[in-house]
Amino acid sequence: MLVLLFMITEELSVLKKAIQRLEDVQTPRIKLTIYCFLIGVLVECRKLSSIFKGGFGINWFIIPTGVLLILLFIPVITWINWFGAYPPFIFNLFYVIETKFLLSVLSGIFLVRSIIKQ
Repeated sequence: MLVLLFMITEELSVLKKAIQRLEDVQTPRIKLTIYCFLIGVLVECRKLSSIFKGGFGINWFIIPTGVLLILLFIPVITWINWFGAYPPFIFNLFYVIETKFLLSVLSGIFLVRSIIKQ
């Protein structure tokens, strides 16, 4: 977990430098989304360990989790092309990078909860 937090801080500094230099920001944003997703998976480490002990089972919650993951990896520029600079509130969540990271952590938690046998 500490390694992931270190990688997030390093990638955030890369993202800030890329924004200042007007370079490509998609790669750091994708990496940060993946790191936050992995933190969400690690938050549920006890349930994750029970999956490896034979508690694997898919429930209906995998569908909204998959949709959320797909929406998280759509670049911000695509959202702007679809909805303009002022989107409806529900899509505005995918514009702001901080909320995108929060949703990435939640999707990691939801993924583990959706593949555990209940």
